[in-house]
Amino acid sequence: MPSETPPTIPATGAEQQGAQKTRLLTIAAAILALLVVVGYLPVFSADFTSFDDREYILSNPHVPQGLTLEGVRWAFTTYYASNWHPLSWLSHMVDVTLYDLEPSGHHAMNVLLHVLGSMALLYWLVQSTGRIGPALLVAAIFALHPIQVESVAWVAERKNVLSTLLGLLCLIAYTHYAAKPSSLRYLLVFVLLALGLLAKPMLVTWPCVMLLLDFWPLGRTPWAAAARPELGTPKRSVLELIIEKLPLMALSIVSSYLTMQAQHAGGAVKDTTLFSTAARLQNATVAYARYLRMTAWPSDLAVFYPHPGTWPIVTVVISAIVLLAITLFVLTRVRQQPFLLTGWLFYLGTLVPVIGLLQVGMQAAADRYMNVPIIGLLIAVVFAAGDAVNRMSPGIGRAAVAGSVSLCLALTGATFVQASYWKDSLSLYQRAVAVTPENPLMLMMIGSAYADAERFDPAIAAYERAIHIDPKLGRAHAYLGSLLTRLNRLDDAMPHLAQAGTLSANDAEVQFIVGMAYYYMNEYDLSIERFQTLTKLRPTDDAAHLSLATALAGAGRVDEAVAAANKAIELNPRSATAYFTLGGLHLAAKRFALASESFAAAIDRSPALWQTYRSWAEAEIGRGDYNKAAKLLTAHLDAIVQQTGETDESAKRRLEQVRAAAMGRSFVPLKPMTELSKPTRQRSSTAATSTTTTAPAVTAAPAVTQPSQP
Repeated sequence: MPSETPPTIPATGAEQQGAQKTRLLTIAAAILALLVVVGYLPVFSADFTSFDDREYILSNPHVPQGLTLEGVRWAFTTYYASNWHPLSWLSHMVDVTLYDLEPSGHHAMNVLLHVLGSMALLYWLVQSTGRIGPALLVAAIFALHPIQVESVAWVAERKNVLSTLLGLLCLIAYTHYAAKPSSLRYLLVFVLLALGLLAKPMLVTWPCVMLLLDFWPLGRTPWAAAARPELGTPKRSVLELIIEKLPLMALSIVSSYLTMQAQHAGGAVKDTTLFSTAARLQNATVAYARYLRMTAWPSDLAVFYPHPGTWPIVTVVISAIVLLAITLFVLTRVRQQPFLLTGWLFYLGTLVPVIGLLQVGMQAAADRYMNVPIIGLLIAVVFAAGDAVNRMSPGIGRAAVAGSVSLCLALTGATFVQASYWKDSLSLYQRAVAVTPENPLMLMMIGSAYADAERFDPAIAAYERAIHIDPKLGRAHAYLGSLLTRLNRLDDAMPHLAQAGTLSANDAEVQFIVGMAYYYMNEYDLSIERFQTLTKLRPTDDAAHLSLATALAGAGRVDEAVAAANKAIELNPRSATAYFTLGGLHLAAKRFALASESFAAAIDRSPALWQTYRSWAEAEIGRGDYNKAAKLLTAHLDAIVQQTGETDESAKRRLEQVRAAAMGRSFVPLKPMTELSKPTRQRSSTAATSTTTTAPAVTAAPAVTQPSQP
């Protein structure tokens, strides 16, 4: 007897309606993702910038090697670039593993993380409020607003988009936990918050954000109504809710401590002599109001807004009145529209770590700092607008939908335009100067971009304009002095180098630039002075001690140079460069056995360092072992061909001499080449456009780092 098929239970009207809403929401989310990709199309062909990207990726000691065990260890133990965000370092390493150093892949990953973050925001708002329309519009504005371009288009701001995604996933997990508390669900919240803090400490306010959500939309407090009563979220006393957050607060405290350690170690925190307490309070007040304007009308956005020092009292008073008026209005509507209070306090609270009360960097504000706080503003405004539309006629509702679609399209266009400024460093900095003309840092970076392109006249003009605006900007003096040294205009360079060394006595990068410029001038005593300052500023930086060793060797103080090189090796025993430098010093002192040991150690650590084979061969010549020297010179030539496709004619001639000596055909004993090469100082007033220089090239403008705040 054939089995009977169980009867199909028809779906109820509510189930069909729910399925239809899910389909429509999925389609809307897909369209939103497509709009994000369209808005950020320019970044897929954009280059890395010289503003943090070099330090974070290109010149980073570990990121260019991709994901390695040593890189993982470094990521969790370093305060590199004045930050402690190991998960962000690891994500950059993964990018290199996947895309090498091709910028398009790194940019694409940022866009993908931003899309996922926008989808997470949409899911969380629908899950916690049940209001699809407002949730979709909040997520759309968050995804498409041009103030987000800095976080997405800037590869170094991976930490922003990654931490925001993890933070929103954490809120999703918290909403599930609140509906049905369990240890496993709480553990998921804890882990996601920990991961978010490992990406960027911006989420230190998240436990407080969860307390806000307990009020609305979750309605966990005794007097609050839940946005979705059907979820049956259990009530708790305020004290219970605070105690519940203590483990999460502990995470935030640890993250804040590590971040402050990193910022202080890197010199990113500015002391109160630069910006007084009053100046910082003024700027914080103005910044809160300024971000409101930037959100409502996102024009004249720039990668850097210079700090004015002090604001006009009228600006401060008006900003304070605006903030107070909004706060009072929100408090009067707390019963009727509780989302206003949650959204407004979300905005105010999540900005606290980056509002400038503890000044990090030289900026007055930054677009990237609104990546998370904008969510609070959007919740307050969009949900209030949704309430207003619901009280009106259906025709108004249709008009509101059309207006929302038009707004999203307009934002997509504005984002596309803003993203196009990120195509290269020069375009980015020129845009910043166009909207903030009195911007010496951006002028300095324009000079750097021109110098990199060997457009020396406009580079010098940009540096000089930056110095004219801010004569005490030590880095501008350092970059200009370095460029003039590169152009062999040494007399013109000297005053700028001297001012840079004095004005930026606590800036390690400036001390390095000035020290190298002096070294190439053969001003070894001045170079040594700068590098000694550098080692005091960065006592655990092996590269700083190697720089000092180089300058000491140039001055003929070989024994002191050996001590500095040994210090570098003590700090970084895996450094092939340190052993190579030490070997060169021993070779110059004709300590051939010690030189051979050092060069062998360098090769052991980096077999591809082809220069080492040549120097090691000279040490073996000094020891009389011509056969070994011949093998090393052969290895030197092979390595050059493999790595560059070229050859070394002088090494070939040297190999012939060594082979002749090994076979006893040389009438004069072969002598090792032991002298350290020293550039010859020549002074000139050659114009910047001259193409003939005899001074060794000096880096015109290393990357400038503006460290992120907690």
